Amino acid sequence: PRSQRLGPQSQQLSTQSVSNTLTVQEYSAMEGQTLSLACPYNSPYDKEAKKAWCRWRVPNKCDVLVNIDYRYRYQNRAQNGRAMIEDDTQKGVVTITMEKLQEDDSGLYWCARYNPPYTSVYRIVGVKLTVTKGQY
Repeated sequence: PRSQRLGPQSQQLSTQSVSNTLTVQEYSAMEGQTLSLACPYNSPYDKEAKKAWCRWRVPNKCDVLVNIDYRYRYQNRAQNGRAMIEDDTQKGVVTITMEKLQEDDSGLYWCARYNPPYTSVYRIVGVKLTVTKGQY
């Protein structure tokens, strides 16, 4: 299957566990495609913190799929190495790549920051992903 970089659309999204309305980037893809997205940040807290890509699960839980410890990558077994993360602190951009997308990958995700040893993650950018079956 060919890879395609998918462009975002902005959308307002509310969840019962978040008190304010979140702005998210929305992506639509077909199964088998590759999603590559950039999560920009400019807060000094974000620059110094470690980064993660997590899947939002209501209520109030974001399951980490992949995280970064400086230049080292961590792959979550559930993703079978299909998700990758890179952090360019000079440009202030976290790049997320998800390969071989599946319909089950549809959902809400966060580019997030965290500060070990604490396990709480804080949203940098919200992403809504919809993956559909079909030919392309």
